[in-house]
Amino acid sequence: MSNILIHTEVNEKVHFADADPMGVLYHGNYARYFELARDKALETLNYSYLEMEKSGFLWPVVKLNTKFIKYIKYNQFIKIQCELVEWETKLVFNYRMYCVEKGLLAKGQTTQVPYCMKTNSLQYSFPDIFKERIEKFIQENGMYSC
Repeated sequence: MSNILIHTEVNEKVHFADADPMGVLYHGNYARYFELARDKALETLNYSYLEMEKSGFLWPVVKLNTKFIKYIKYNQFIKIQCELVEWETKLVFNYRMYCVEKGLLAKGQTTQVPYCMKTNSLQYSFPDIFKERIEKFIQENGMYSC
């Protein structure tokens, strides 16, 4: 699929511990802020990280891309947007980080694949429980599904 299934937003203040000595958000910490929004998106599907684990699957990030557009300072309030754009063979989330004063600050994308805890292996098809959550979300939100 290449449509947007879920769109979530999270507002967050940049923490001191996430900044480098110059007071700028350290590049390695962007992924943590992306994850805040991704976590909210997964909860929208009623498939939180705890639910994943209970169902016997983990969803490791296998790809992460970040485009740094403008610097982000410690103590700055930012909005992180997350969109689930692919969900048939892998989970692909797009991210945008904004602030009122500077506009678009960064963009990113993550890709996740299912990992079966029982067999200790990556899966090439989605777990039934995830398919069920997606279908339920689509039906409850009046979306079309083939």
